[in-house]
Amino acid sequence: MKKSLVSLILIFFSLTIGILILETFAKYVLKLGHVVVYDASPITGYRAKPNQTVNRRGVTVAINNESLRADPLWSSTEFDKRILFLGDSVTYGGSYINNNELFSYQALKKSNYIAGNAGVNGWGVLNIHALVCELKYLPARTVITVLPEGDFYRGLNRIGGQPLWTRIPKFALEEMIYFGLYQLNLKMNGLLSYEGLTELEKILTVDIAAKKLKELDNYLKKMNIRHFIFISPSKSQALKKASKDDLIYHTLDKHKINALYILDHITNLENIDSLFYDEIHLSKKGHQVWGDTIKKELIKFDYDLGQNT
Repeated sequence: MKKSLVSLILIFFSLTIGILILETFAKYVLKLGHVVVYDASPITGYRAKPNQTVNRRGVTVAINNESLRADPLWSSTEFDKRILFLGDSVTYGGSYINNNELFSYQALKKSNYIAGNAGVNGWGVLNIHALVCELKYLPARTVITVLPEGDFYRGLNRIGGQPLWTRIPKFALEEMIYFGLYQLNLKMNGLLSYEGLTELEKILTVDIAAKKLKELDNYLKKMNIRHFIFISPSKSQALKKASKDDLIYHTLDKHKINALYILDHITNLENIDSLFYDEIHLSKKGHQVWGDTIKKELIKFDYDLGQNT
C-alpha cells in the first residue's frame, strides 16, 4: 500500500515537472502565449479586436482602434491621403513581419499617403465584401484588395476550426497544444476547405465570390472611392511549376473585373524562393517586391509616391 502511494506521488511530481518544463519551453523558447485576439462576427466572420499590441519573437504586431495594422497617425490623417488594404493573411503578413515591413507600408513609404492594413488571417472574398458593403466600412479614398486565388473558394470563413483566439491563452502550453491539434486536423482532413468540392461546386463557389467582388468594386466606385484589385501568386506559380487558375481567370473576365496579376510582374526576377515565407505567404523581401509592384501601379494613376524603386 505504501509502495503504491509513493509510486502515485512520484508519477504526480514527474507529470508536474514535465508540464512545467514544457510550459517553460513553449513560453521562452517558442515564444508562445502572446497572440492577436479576435472578435467573432455573424457578418464578417471575425476580425482582430481593436487596440492591441503583440510582441512575438522580436516582431511587433500593432492593431489600432479600427482593427488595422496601421501607422498611429492613421486616424488623424485626412481622408484623401488614406489608402486601405484589404485581404487575407498574405496582406496581414503574420506575426513574423513588423507593421513597417508589410507591403501595404512599403508601397507608400516616403510619400504623403498612409496605409491602413485590414488584412485578416483566413478571410475570403465574402468576408471582405461583408466588411465594406454590409458594415459600410469606408475609411479611405483609395482601396487596394489583394487576393490569393484560394480566397475565391473560401466562402464566408468563420473563426471556428482555425488557430485563432478570442481570448488570451492562460498558458503558453495551451497555444502549443491547440496549434498541434489544428495541424493534426489539417493532415487528417486536408489543408484546403474546397478539396472535396465537385467541379460544379467549384464553378458555383468561384462565381459567387466573383459576383461579390464585382459588387464590392461597383459599390466603391459609387461612393467615389478608387479601387485596385491584385491577385497574389503562390510560390509554385512564381517558380513556373503551376499556372494561373483558369476557372478564376475566366470568371473574373466573365464579370468584367479588372484585376492585376502580380505574377505577370515578377517572372523575370531572380531568387524567387526568397520572396516567399511558405507556399503562399511572403518573406520580408517578398513584401518589398509586392509593395513596389503596387506602387508602380498607383503611380500610373497619378499618385505622388516619390521616385519609383
